[in-house]
Amino acid sequence: LAAEEQAIRTRSGEWMNYANSKDAASIVTKMFAADGILIADEKAYKGQTAIQAKMEDDIKKNPNGLVSWTSDQVHVSGAGDFALETGSFTFDPDGDGKKSAINGSFATTWTKADGEWRVLSDAGGENAAALAP
Repeated sequence: LAAEEQAIRTRSGEWMNYANSKDAASIVTKMFAADGILIADEKAYKGQTAIQAKMEDDIKKNPNGLVSWTSDQVHVSGAGDFALETGSFTFDPDGDGKKSAINGSFATTWTKADGEWRVLSDAGGENAAALAP
C-alpha cells in the first residue's frame, strides 16, 4: 500500500500544478471522477460540469492567485482502491503576497478505477480561529 500512498501524493502534486496553471479543464477531466463532488464556499458542486464552472469562476476572481498544499496523511484501503488524503493549504489571492494569504485544511477522497486514481470528493476551507472556552 506504500506505493499507492505515493501514487496519491503524486496525483495531488499534478493537481496543484494544474491549479497554479489555471487549467480548470485538466483538473476536472484528469483529476476528478465523472461523478465527483467539490465542496467549497459552503456549497456542493456535483459532477465535472459544475466543478469546472466553479473553478473557472474562482480563476476569474483571482487570476493571479497561487495555491500550495501539503498532504499530511494518506490512508489507503486494504483493497487499494479507495483512499483519504488530508492536509493543509495556503492560498495567496494575488500571487505576490500583498493580500493576506488564506490558510486552511482539506480532506480528499480518491477512488481507483481502471488503474488510475481519481478524486471522488474534495472539501476544504479556511482554518477557524480558536474559540475562547
